[in-house]
This record gives sequence, C-alpha cells and structure tokens, in this order.
Amino acid sequence: DKREEVHNLDLKIQEISINLNNVNQKLENENEEFEIIDEERFQEVKSELDDIENKMKFLGSVDLEVINEYKEVEKEYEELDSQKQDLENAKAKLVDLIEKTDTEAKNLFAKTFEEVDKYFNRYFSELFNGGEGHLKILPGEDLLESGLEISVRRPGRKIQKLQLLSGGEKALVGIAFVFSLLNIKPSPFYILDEVDAPLDDFNAERFSKMLKAHTEDTQFLIITHNKIIMNVTQMLHGVTMTDGVSQIIPAELELLE
Repeated sequence: DKREEVHNLDLKIQEISINLNNVNQKLENENEEFEIIDEERFQEVKSELDDIENKMKFLGSVDLEVINEYKEVEKEYEELDSQKQDLENAKAKLVDLIEKTDTEAKNLFAKTFEEVDKYFNRYFSELFNGGEGHLKILPGEDLLESGLEISVRRPGRKIQKLQLLSGGEKALVGIAFVFSLLNIKPSPFYILDEVDAPLDDFNAERFSKMLKAHTEDTQFLIITHNKIIMNVTQMLHGVTMTDGVSQIIPAELELLE
C-alpha cells in the first residue's frame, strides 16, 4: 500500500544520504581540491577522452619486440656516450699538452733568442771592427709566429736597417747571423759554400780575419773562388779539368811557403 512505498522511499533516501556523507568524508580525508565543472565542460572533457580512445584503437596492438629493440638501442647509446666521454677526455689532455708545449717552446725560444742576439752582436763587432748588431722580435700576439728585425750600428755611424747597407755589408751581417745560430749548438766543423761570393776585397779581408781567429775552436771547409779567403787556409784543394775529367789537386800551403 501507499504507506509501505513511503517507508521504502524513506529508507532509500537515508541510504543515499549515508553514501553522500561517506563520499564527502573521503574527499575531506584526501585533502585535495576538486574542480566542479558544468555540463558544457563535462561534454568537452568527454569528447577529448573519446578522441584519445579512438586514436588508441588506431595504434593497434602493442609490439612486445619494441621493448627488446629499445634495450638494444639504449645499450648502443650508452656505449657511444662512453666513447664520446673518452674522446672528450683525450681532447682535454691534448689541449693541455699543447698549451704546456707552447709555453715551454716560448720559454726556450726566448732563452735561445737572447743567446743568439748576444753572439750576433759579438760576430758583428768582430767583422766590422766595432759597432753593434741586435735582433728584435716584432710585436705580435704569438711569440713563435712573430717576425724578426735586424738593426746594426757600424763604427762611428747611427743605427741603421739592412736596406741601407751595401751588398757586401749585408752579406757580412748574414754571416754574423748564421755564425750566431751555429754557436747555440757548436759543431766540430762547418761547410761554407761560397758565402763570400758577394764580398768585395775589403769585406773579404774582414771575413778572412774572422775565420783565422776561430780556426782553433773548429774546422772550416770552404768552397770559394776568392784568393783572399784562400790565403788563410791551411790545406787547399784545387779542382781542374783535363780532357773533360775533373781532378782534385791538394796543396798544403804551409809546405809551399
């Protein structure tokens, strides 16, 4: 009857109220804020979910081999990454080694340059009977790549550059420079191939005096056509040609005097 229906409805209402209270209690325990959306927003979210579900259907079944392929690719990546790290470490060591080598080279060059400049001044003064000769490094960012300038001062003259010297004087400056380099690491003997060719008699005399002064320190093997240079030699080897055949004729000058 009607009373029983009303009673059943009351029971359902009580049940629903209890369920609502339980839900509210759970939400409060979660301590999270939930956005209450309207019907329009609900339809938008539902449409997005439906679209995602459709896309997932088109993807098809999951290929389990992809997992193994991923592991292989990951392993290959780790190996390449390890090799990359090794190469970067090797590069860093090479850069450090290059920087140290450059520093040592610059220090050695600066020290050697000072010695060469000292010997050059000595030989210049010896060849020109006085005066001064100096080497100068041109300004530059890198010491090892900078240019070199030679300035000289002949006895009783002002400092001059090489362009203002005669051909014979330039040759003497070159000889002084070469000998200054040779003195850094002296050798038991030196071979000079017509270094005196540009010299006139006056400058050849200067060069011959220098050779004679240093014969006690080392030996000189000289190829020359200059009679002045020949006069200071101890052993002379002449080359002559007979019937198209070259012959060497040695002569010990001390025995000829």
